[in-house]
Amino acid sequence: MIIFLIITLPSILLSYYEIYQYTRANEVSNYLKVDELLEDQKAQDSLLRTTISVIEKIEPTLTERYNLQGNDSLYHNVVEAFEYENMTKLRESIKEAFEVDSLDYDEMLGYVVAGYVGLKDYANATKMVLERDKSLPEYNHSLKLDIIYCLRNARLRHGAEYAENLADSLKGEYGNKIITNVWAHTPYSIATLMEKGIHPRYLLTQYVSDASRDRLREVIDDNDPYCSYGYYLIGDYEKALSCNPNSRIKDILIYASGYEKVKQFYEQKSEKDFSLAVISFMSGENDVTRREKSLLQEAIQFFSQYANNPSYSELPHYDDSLYWMAWCYAQMDDNERALEVLRGLNEGDYVRQKTSLEPVLISRMGNNVSRENLDYVLGNVLNSRGFHWDTRNFRTLISRMDNSAILAIIQEYPEKASHGVNYFLKEKMNKNWFDENTLQLCNSLLSGNYRISEEIRKTAEQGVLLGELKTTNDVNRFLALQKELTYNISPSTLAEEIENGMQRFSNSNKMDYLHYLLIRKLVVADPTKVEAKVAEFMDNYPDSDLADDALAEGIYNFFKNLEDPNKGLNLFNTLLLNYNNTNAVDNVIYHIADFYNKECCCSYYESSNMAYSCRTAVKYADIIVQKYPESSYYFRSQQIINKAVGLLYKYNYSL
Repeated sequence: MIIFLIITLPSILLSYYEIYQYTRANEVSNYLKVDELLEDQKAQDSLLRTTISVIEKIEPTLTERYNLQGNDSLYHNVVEAFEYENMTKLRESIKEAFEVDSLDYDEMLGYVVAGYVGLKDYANATKMVLERDKSLPEYNHSLKLDIIYCLRNARLRHGAEYAENLADSLKGEYGNKIITNVWAHTPYSIATLMEKGIHPRYLLTQYVSDASRDRLREVIDDNDPYCSYGYYLIGDYEKALSCNPNSRIKDILIYASGYEKVKQFYEQKSEKDFSLAVISFMSGENDVTRREKSLLQEAIQFFSQYANNPSYSELPHYDDSLYWMAWCYAQMDDNERALEVLRGLNEGDYVRQKTSLEPVLISRMGNNVSRENLDYVLGNVLNSRGFHWDTRNFRTLISRMDNSAILAIIQEYPEKASHGVNYFLKEKMNKNWFDENTLQLCNSLLSGNYRISEEIRKTAEQGVLLGELKTTNDVNRFLALQKELTYNISPSTLAEEIENGMQRFSNSNKMDYLHYLLIRKLVVADPTKVEAKVAEFMDNYPDSDLADDALAEGIYNFFKNLEDPNKGLNLFNTLLLNYNNTNAVDNVIYHIADFYNKECCCSYYESSNMAYSCRTAVKYADIIVQKYPESSYYFRSQQIINKAVGLLYKYNYSL
């Protein structure tokens, strides 16, 4: 049940802060609404609001268990009994306010603190925490979060100077074991994460204002054992390490120092957002200046100091440190060292990033990649995560490699890698990601001594043809290649290549045929572009033998893809008026009949257009039956008529 505090004695059930949070949920919520200073806390710290939410989810009955009525007099009675040193009355008041009994003296002090906090008397609450701390040994800082909570609220309620003076005055009486004026500027949410060894870099920028940083610079005392916390809050991590080399947050300071060097390096190399792009960023080979290399080396020293400390191996940033150390080596093109570091990263948040970085490293090794490294990345890594060779994970892996690394994979794992590499090549071709490197890979697979499957061989051959299609200046060869690839390459890729070809062959007498081919591909690849391309064809080639076919494709597109019969019929009228005797007419009429045939179904109550659709389907299908008896659509048109007439008869509609 204990969420926020480390309890001093095993017998203590709840600390004063937890009790206050559990039992005062409603009062705190109302208090946040009316108190302007705590509105500042709501914006910067969000402590009370978030902790209440968590508590209510975990233990919704706690407020009922303590049975508080929102009466501050209950807390006043606890405080008054303590101040008058009436132990009997104190026990009775605590029992009345918190419904607990059988407490020892230290436990009662915890409830006294809860009373002061309930009355918003943070000065006395802070003092009482220090009274409790007197009984704890020097190394025990379990009440530090309690002090931070009290001083933080004192600052938000009365101002920074008040809280700082309060801390300074109490240090004279109680020493500086767990108290410092830095706590007045420490958001509680950040403090809790720091106690867990977490570097909350995003919260630091969000919750520590510029004004707080300026104030901290004025009040930090390098002789204060908590000076490192103050410098940490303002972002001067190396100063934090130097002012107190034995700081209790030394692990965080080491990691934060290295991470700051990474950030400085990245910002010199890229203008993209650091938090979004830094993970996948990779500097070009021989593209790191001396100053930038110095930053990377300094970062590696910090990350190495963290990762090589046995006492840090279970801490939150151990895996982070390994990843960023490898990342820094990679920026300096020391890929072997980077991969070696990643071998130690087997769990944690950065495992996924690791599996993205490793193939990049192998790719950069090129022909120097060793069998050992291939086995590690493609064997141990994949298998340990349950990945398979034929999955997207493997294709993603090889997509980050250059040709030499992919060929090395084929050489070492001809059977396992076959399907994944084949899919990778097909994806390159079908999504029009095919480039000169992919063409070189296809040529290498066909010309080298690789044991490739028949599947890969065919795909590589198609890749070579696609490469030729992209570059040939012979229009007849272009058309032959297009025809050969039609059933093997996606229409979207072919459409783009045809458009590129039209620019190369702009003076050819086959431009109308190229334009018509483009329309046919777009009907499948991108129906929204067909209307404009048909109009462009009719403007440029109205007398072409392919004009009726271009119109037919446009009509088909309106009816089948866009379901816009009005535009389709308008284009159909153009076909009938100008190209009535062409072989495209029966084709078009059938597709119009089939469009209405699909709407010719069900009963009137299920389809209000049922009768109209059936009659229209019959109208167009009958044209084919009567005027085009030799058409390949004759029998299908007869089936449409029989179905439509049957439905009209069934539901008592006239033909």
